[in-house]
Amino acid sequence: MGAVVTDLGRRQEELVRALVAGGEMPDGFDSVSVCAAASALLLKRAHAAAQCLPVEASLLDRRFFALFTGWAHTRPKTTTSDDARLFREHLYATGELVRPEGTRHRWPFSDRTRRTPRNE
Repeated sequence: MGAVVTDLGRRQEELVRALVAGGEMPDGFDSVSVCAAASALLLKRAHAAAQCLPVEASLLDRRFFALFTGWAHTRPKTTTSDDARLFREHLYATGELVRPEGTRHRWPFSDRTRRTPRNE
């Protein structure tokens, strides 16, 4: 029984990695279905980040989602606010957006008043 549980846990971990972290497709799963589910989860994650970054999403318009999904494809999610903060820094580092003066390492939400999207 222990080997079966261990194997199941390993297969579940492989599936989750394929769904949310750009991992390889595990054996025995329908690749079309897993890819469709992974794309849907990544788009949901992009929408949550856009809620935290309304100015950036507005400035980049449709490019926001393409840029975010390209950036997030191989980065496992920790929290939505971390995604937003790290993606914003990525946009500045790559020159997609210019960092406004005086905002070097500020994040608009403190730990006490952190805005959290409904799906986090």
